[in-house]
Amino acid sequence: MMNMAASFDTVCLFASLLLLFAYLKRWVPVSYAVIGILMYGAMLPLTYLFHQFQPWDRPSIVLWILLLMLIRAGPIWVIAPVLAVSAGIKYDTVLLPGLYWLV
Repeated sequence: MMNMAASFDTVCLFASLLLLFAYLKRWVPVSYAVIGILMYGAMLPLTYLFHQFQPWDRPSIVLWILLLMLIRAGPIWVIAPVLAVSAGIKYDTVLLPGLYWLV
């Protein structure tokens, strides 16, 4: 049986691919969105080649993409709880309110 952490990591990786495709599809044609997903998939092994694996990186990526999608379409009362969860997972999303202000 697969380790629970590994299966969660796989679910987050798959969700990040789907969310990134949905995000890119809003900006560019579908063929370019597929190319973007392929480039993202090609870069994933390289990002962990010289670094120690952080177990919360993939859930953080999922929430970053979701927050970027919400900045474009969602109201502030939807963004705030997702931002709180994301900041609880990894603190690097505390910069997102500045991005929201710029948008």
